[in-house]
Amino acid sequence: MSDQDTGVQRRYGRDSSSSDSVERANQTNVYTVSEAIDHMGFGWFQLKLSMFTGMIWMTDAMEMMLMAILSPAAKCYFDLTDIEVAFITTIVFLGVFIGSSPYGGLMDIYGRHSGILLGSFFVGFFGILSGFSPSYAWLLFLRFMVGFHISSTPQAMTYYSEFLPSTSRSRCIVFIEVFWSIGTVFETLLSMVVMPALGWRYLLWLSALPIAISLPVFWFFPKSPVFLISQGDFAGAKEVLQKIAKTNNKQLPPGQLVSREQKQLMLDGMTNNVNGEEQPSEGSEDINVSLDEESPLIACKGDE
Repeated sequence: MSDQDTGVQRRYGRDSSSSDSVERANQTNVYTVSEAIDHMGFGWFQLKLSMFTGMIWMTDAMEMMLMAILSPAAKCYFDLTDIEVAFITTIVFLGVFIGSSPYGGLMDIYGRHSGILLGSFFVGFFGILSGFSPSYAWLLFLRFMVGFHISSTPQAMTYYSEFLPSTSRSRCIVFIEVFWSIGTVFETLLSMVVMPALGWRYLLWLSALPIAISLPVFWFFPKSPVFLISQGDFAGAKEVLQKIAKTNNKQLPPGQLVSREQKQLMLDGMTNNVNGEEQPSEGSEDINVSLDEESPLIACKGDE
């Protein structure tokens, strides 16, 4: 091989030393959460989670569709003006707008699992209370609270995606959108049956039932291992992955569970060693990756 060809390969990172580093990186006895999920593939656990996430998405659609159905009935019952009727819809979206940031912060601290549980509970709670509204003002307040807490439901899609293998993720997320259509159609059919016979209050009560039914089901789903890793709970994350593996009748990949940052540091270290780059000079920080079974850590410490 000519010197020119060798120079071109080195320029684009395709020299023999880089190939050796990639090969050695693939043999590292560690794995990340996404690699574990990919290794186990799509199974019974993901199927159950798909149905639950679809139920949450369906409930969200029902609450949105309900506003168009509720407004004409509320206009007649409370003798409202057109502006007051329009505000029944506006107040829900105002609640979503205001509730998004607090729920985002809450889930950053306590995880999406806890946030979705809390939000779903209050959506059902205030949805049922809406059916008891004694006045227009109470109806507005309770529908605002429904909107405030329904701002948590989009996080169900993110939570869902963290358990999906990369080969199935796109198809599954698009599939979940089908439940939105199911929710809107179901709410329309429900209103056609309930409104003429029982009135708008019963429609509000029945529309809150799907979210109430899904709550005890979601209680048994685990916290996201991605969130647990971000909190340093490697043992908890591995326990979740082991439960998924058991449900799917699969095995976890061999080795230690580490974060993506830890593995990247290891791969960078391998590449530097293979390429013969200089080691950190005296007095500089030395990055060490500990692969303790219980709690792997990335420790930065200076020369002693």
